[in-house]
Amino acid sequence: MIHHLCFLSSQNVSNPEQIDNLMIETRVRLLKIPEIMNLRVGKNISPNGSYFFFFSFDVDSIEKLELVKQSPYYYQFEKQILAPLSAIRTEYDFEMEPRSK
Repeated sequence: MIHHLCFLSSQNVSNPEQIDNLMIETRVRLLKIPEIMNLRVGKNISPNGSYFFFFSFDVDSIEKLELVKQSPYYYQFEKQILAPLSAIRTEYDFEMEPRSK
């Protein structure tokens, strides 16, 4: 199981409604991708935080993560939703279970 985690930082976000819309759009668009499991979306409640928004999800394998990133839904999500709002995007991928030998 692979856990993908993405943090967004930006100076372009001007109001809380923008972030709320981002949360909704993230859920709507990413849940269209069948490989995505356990989608989590959230906004930072600390005014001094480095990141204003995060999303994370699980996929079965690294190969499935690549399928997600090559999906037209994910591509459209990156270009139409994330790109205009995020100046810095920090992503991490974690393996959740040890591999069998």
